[in-house]
Amino acid sequence: MTRYLSWLFRKASRDTASGQFIPEIDGLRFIAIFSVIFYHLAGYVTGKLGRSGEGDVLAYVFSKGFIGVQLFFVISGFVIALPFAKSAFFGSKKPRLSQYFFRRLTRLEPPYIANLIIIYILLVLVNGADAWSLLPHLLSSMLYNHNLIHGGASLINNVAWSLEIELQFYALALPLTHNHVIYC
Repeated sequence: MTRYLSWLFRKASRDTASGQFIPEIDGLRFIAIFSVIFYHLAGYVTGKLGRSGEGDVLAYVFSKGFIGVQLFFVISGFVIALPFAKSAFFGSKKPRLSQYFFRRLTRLEPPYIANLIIIYILLVLVNGADAWSLLPHLLSSMLYNHNLIHGGASLINNVAWSLEIELQFYALALPLTHNHVIYC
């Protein structure tokens, strides 16, 4: 049993680029994840369970779960800025942006693109959507600029807006932290 638990913990542990694991950050991620889940359950809680939402503490707490997305943004900003801040304040080795972007590309992009393609195919085959009219939405979603081009949420995956915002944050924040311009 101990060997199985040891294997399970090794498989469940997070591999970080810096090798530095901050358990408090994972605790905040847990809170953010469940906040978003609760937010999406809010409609079920108020509708299916007959809870009014007005003056109902449980429905109120669930309805505030969108804050989890903003918490993810804060966590991302902290995690991304930490190695640059260490470099600026303690004179440690400056992080290489190419390594960061390569790690992100190989870790996050394959499932994101697979998700978009699968949903695109399902929309065409199951919902009967026009493949040609939906194709520009697929491509702009893959390039993280659907909202900028089409002025609204992706027709392929409407929650992709959060990744678009995150990538736009990287595009703005990383050059600032890379040059050690850190605003407090």
